[in-house]
Amino acid sequence: MRTDARRTADHRRRTMKALRLHTPGDSNDLLYEDAPLPQLGPGDVLVEVHATAITFDEFQWPETYVDGNGNDRMPTIPAHEFSGVVAALGPDVTGFAVGEDVIGIPEFDRDGAAAQYVAVGHKNIAHRPVSLSHQAAASVRPSALTALEALTTQGRLRAGEQVLILGATGGVGSYAVQLARILGATVTAVVRTIHDGFAEQLGAHRIIQTRTKELRAALQEADLIIDTVGGTALQDATAHMHDGARLVPLGAPVDQSLIGDRPLEVAFFIVTPDGHRLGTIADMIDAGQLHPTVAAVYPLADGRRVYAEGPRHGRHGRTILAIGA
Repeated sequence: MRTDARRTADHRRRTMKALRLHTPGDSNDLLYEDAPLPQLGPGDVLVEVHATAITFDEFQWPETYVDGNGNDRMPTIPAHEFSGVVAALGPDVTGFAVGEDVIGIPEFDRDGAAAQYVAVGHKNIAHRPVSLSHQAAASVRPSALTALEALTTQGRLRAGEQVLILGATGGVGSYAVQLARILGATVTAVVRTIHDGFAEQLGAHRIIQTRTKELRAALQEADLIIDTVGGTALQDATAHMHDGARLVPLGAPVDQSLIGDRPLEVAFFIVTPDGHRLGTIADMIDAGQLHPTVAAVYPLADGRRVYAEGPRHGRHGRTILAIGA
């Protein structure tokens, strides 16, 4: 580990290497270049990034281009999940020290972590799980936080209930399967290919392929449905849910016409950064209860090509950009 003196010298540099998007929505205009080092405000932490995870639809988010005050953010640095080492502390930071390993997420309307350094509010980070490498740790958030909030705060899951997860082997779905089982539910995983095997590894009690009679029956039995797919899968879910069942759609709000006057509980939300919940997830990982999955790792300098190619179909887990040691 570097000394604090060395880290102080490093973060006083004026520039860093980063991926920056110059044209909204156009990954071909994503450049690996010099960028200004992030400035720290009250409550901020400067993190030397060792790895960051890609969210491929990030270029569709309004927050990617405009901050909370409506100001233009271009050029913008993507990737909002990271693992790294605390390099410097801004005013009013508690609970962290220079040299500590951390994971976290910058606010969505701030520059991300596809860079050598990132500035992030200290309430949005947690100590890195000791059982994970930086590359594996970078894959944890926000997928795991989304799954946890969907099941608990929004879905109000209780032990012994039946949970059905549409898109169970995706980024959020794979965490939802594991977390629902940890929370004491009976878990039904809905997958495209029944012979995949990944859902079984995640701990699902029952595995069902999409668009089958068995799925319709399972939808009617479920107390809570987590939908990570949308489209026709969401339409089928609303059509076959029993009255009083709960639905948490993660892609977009449900069209009210699909529900009508039926007594269904629907909770759409957008996950918010939360260091406390992230710490809970880190504890589950170190306890061997929760297992992140990495699909592939590439150097930061290859980021433009990786974003342009998109998700690697057939590979489960997150795509990681490696930045530091």
